[in-house]
Amino acid sequence: MAEISTLARPYAKAAFQVALQDSSLDAWSKMLSMSAAITINEKVGALLTDPSLSSEQLAAIFIEL
Repeated sequence: MAEISTLARPYAKAAFQVALQDSSLDAWSKMLSMSAAITINEKVGALLTDPSLSSEQLAAIFIEL
């Protein structure tokens, strides 16, 4: 199985390019830091891996947090 960092790398590069193009590196950095802090929470982590929830439901929950 591929390493998480290997899988995430293209997405991270794309996000960086968008932030750079939009001159919004600070906003992206804050958003990514908040996202990381949210996913570290044990209850949130369990919720995000719940197979009974659709991708749309998970995205809505994550955005709401």
